[in-house]
Amino acid sequence: MPRISALLAAFSLAALPMIEAQAETLTVPSIMEGATALSVGFSPSTAVGDRLRYVLVDIDWEAFNVELPAGLTEGKIPGPSDPGEWEISWLTLGGVVKDQQRMTVEPSTISLSLPAFAEAGSTLEVDWTGPAFRGDKIFVYRESDNQYLVEVPLDQPSPAMVPLNLPEGGYEVLYWYDATKSIMVREWLYVE
Repeated sequence: MPRISALLAAFSLAALPMIEAQAETLTVPSIMEGATALSVGFSPSTAVGDRLRYVLVDIDWEAFNVELPAGLTEGKIPGPSDPGEWEISWLTLGGVVKDQQRMTVEPSTISLSLPAFAEAGSTLEVDWTGPAFRGDKIFVYRESDNQYLVEVPLDQPSPAMVPLNLPEGGYEVLYWYDATKSIMVREWLYVE
C-alpha cells in the first residue's frame, strides 16, 4: 500500500502544469561613451512603475532614477555622463531590483567652441557637439554673482546663438547635460 500511495503522489505532482518564472533581464552595452544615448533592453517588458537607475560605483553617486513606461522592451535613453564604472539597475515600483548590469563609461566628446572675447550686447555664436537631449542647454554663468545669467536650450543644430546682454566681465559658458544634472564642458569668455 505505501508503494501505491507514493506512486499516486508522484503521478499527481507530475500532472500539475509546470509554471516557469521568466527571468527578468536588463540588457545594456558593456562599454559606452559618456553622455550619449544608452541602448537598453528589458525581458519581459517593463511593468507599471518600473524604474531605471544609474549609480557611479566608485563614489556611490546616484545620477539618474527615472520611471519607465509600461510595456517597454527596448529603447534609447540618455546615458551616464561621467567616466567610470556604472551600475545600471532595473527596479520595481517598490525599489526591488529586477536585474542590474555593470558597464564602463568612457569620457564624453561633448565640446564647445567660442571666441575668448565678445562685445556686450552682441550675439555670441557657439559651436557645440553633444547629444542635445531634452533639457540640455548652454548656460552663461558668472561666478561672482553665482548665477546662470543666460540660458539657451539646445533644441536647434549647432551653432547656438547666445545673446550677451551682460555687463563687462568674465563669464563661463557651460554645456549642461540635463539627464544627470551635470556640467560637461566649461569654456571661459570675457565680455568687453
